[in-house]
Formats: sequence, C-alpha cells, structure tokens
Amino acid sequence: MNFRLPVRQSTENRIFFYLMFSGILLLAYALIKPLLSLIILAILVAGLFYPVYKKIYKFTRERNYIAVPLTMISILLSFIIPIIIISVITINQLSIFISDVGDFAGNSEEISQILDSNTESGLNTEKFTIKLENSIDDINYQLARLPFVNQNDLITIQNVQQVIGELAKTVANWAGNTAVNIVQNTPSFITNLIVFVIILSTLIPSQKRLKDYILKLSPLNDRIDKLYLTRVNAMANAMIKGTLVIAVTQGLICGILLWLAGVPYIFFWTILCIFMSIVPNGGALVNWPILIILLLSGNIPGAIIVGLGNLLIVSSVDQILRPILVPKEANLPPALTLLGIVGGLHLFGFLGVVYGPVIMIFLITTFDIYIEYYKE
Repeated sequence: MNFRLPVRQSTENRIFFYLMFSGILLLAYALIKPLLSLIILAILVAGLFYPVYKKIYKFTRERNYIAVPLTMISILLSFIIPIIIISVITINQLSIFISDVGDFAGNSEEISQILDSNTESGLNTEKFTIKLENSIDDINYQLARLPFVNQNDLITIQNVQQVIGELAKTVANWAGNTAVNIVQNTPSFITNLIVFVIILSTLIPSQKRLKDYILKLSPLNDRIDKLYLTRVNAMANAMIKGTLVIAVTQGLICGILLWLAGVPYIFFWTILCIFMSIVPNGGALVNWPILIILLLSGNIPGAIIVGLGNLLIVSSVDQILRPILVPKEANLPPALTLLGIVGGLHLFGFLGVVYGPVIMIFLITTFDIYIEYYKE
C-alpha cells in the first residue's frame, strides 16, 4: 500500500475504524461460516504437507506449477483413496452382519426389505444358535441356584432373539437412513471437496507468507506469537499423524487378535477398532465385549487370545508410540487429550478429533504465557 496516514489518529477516527472493522469481521464470518470447518481443515492439512511440498518444490527446480499438483496428488493418495476403500469395506461388512443377525433373530425378511441386500453370509447362524442355547442353559443353571431368582426370571432363547432382532432393526434403519443421506448429500460433498482442494492448493505454497502475516497482524510479542504457532502446529501434526498411526496400529493388532480367535466380519471389526482407537485404548472397548461373547459361546481359546492380546500388546502400543510420534511441544496429559477429543467430537463432529486437542493446547499455552510474561 502506497498511501500514508498521519501517525496520530483522532479518537473519532479510531472509534469509527474499529466499529467498521468489527462490522466487516462479523460480515466476513457470516459469509464463510458454512465453510469454516473446511478452511480450518485445509490450514491444518497444508501445514502437515508443507515439508512434502518443499521437497517436491526443490526436486522440480522451484517450479511451483508442478510442485503444487504433485503435492495434491500425494494428499489424495494418503487420505481420500484409503477413506473410500475403508468406507466400501465397512458398508459391505455391515450389510453382511445385519443380514446374519436378522436370520438369527427371525427378522430376516423385514431387514432384507430395508437393506435390499443379497450378500453372502459370514456367520453360521445355526451353529451359533446351538452354542448360544448351550450357554443360556449354563447361565440358567447358575441362576436357578440363587435363592432370590424365580423360574420366570430365567433367560430364554426367545428373549435373546427378540433383543437382537430389535437391535438389528435399529441398526438396519440407521444404515438405510445413512445410505439415503449419503446419496442426498453427494452434490454438497462434491462442491465442498472442490472448495477444499482450491483452498488447500492456495495455502500449501503460502505457508511462510501466512506465518509472516500473522506475526505482523498480532499485537503480541513475536516470541509469544511464535510459541502459539509452534505448539498449535505441533499438536495438529501430532493429532493427524501420531494419532492416526497409533489408531491404525492398535486397530490392526485388535483385528489380528479377533482373526486368530475365529471372529467373523473381521474387516468390519478391524475398521471399528481403528476408529475407536482414536481415543486412547479405544480398541479395547470393542474387544472386551467380543471376549465376553466368545466365552458365552464356548470359544475359550479365542477368548484367551483376545484377553491376553489386549492386556499385553494393545495397551502397550500407545505407551510405546506416543513418545516417539508426539513432540514435546504438543505433549498434553492424557486426561486433557481425552477431554479435547470427546469435547471436540461433540462440538465439531468427526473433525473435532483434531480441533479439540488443538484448542486444549492453545488453552495450556495461554496459561503458560500468562505465568511467564504477564503474572506480576
């Protein structure tokens, strides 16, 4: 900008400028509010892949028009294609699971009308029913020995089938509604994806300029600004890279344990374990109920494999990998990380897995800065 203003501004000029500035900010916020989540995600992904861009930029002899598309392709191969593959496998396995549960519960006709699925079964329902009946007989034998249990309180196979049938209906309806929503939201998804790609391709080569602009814009000391930027960037990278690697590792180990135990629908349970492992030791939340089912169905060796594997291997993954993958600038106590993840999921949906801990590290950094620089 070439124009010059007087060094000292009158009070009226300052008040008018700040009022106008506030109005413009509010108007701009209302304008970009529907896309705010995409913008934040693009900023985080751009920071994560900036080192990749720099290497490609150097390799292409500083040809930006080549480096940016190659970086975008690397992002596509790293995230979007695996997400599509995982989604297809999950939907297929979920359809098989619901179909088999419906066969067992005696509601297969109603559920098949909801799903319109003719997929091949992954469970021997007749064998499972026999094992379950034997387990129910054992449980009833133990219950009958208790003085306060009546004959009417004993479990029957019909009770179990009714409960599972109602659960299957609920899950089937949810799956059907989800499929309809996916179809209805496809145009919006494509539009958002195009916007995300454009924003991301603009931000990737502009990281240094964006950082310098933030430093100039902020009234805080540059040391404080850099501390904020360093910690927030470290936490974002840690949550995207570190948490992803830990979750995939824990989920795959959980899946291998379930496969060794002879559990069907192994791809579905593995993907569910990966998703749950975003929360520390979340994969165990999937494996322990399956362990109980293995015990009830008489698969004692499988239950031992799952139980010992959870205790000795799965629980150790987080303790081993987190110190390696998460830098000390992004080191949050596990309780605060968990609060950030759960609160982020509640406020922002799935992306809250990243946003929540970033907000928590921002809060902790503010406390540290207050103690170091502002507390008298």
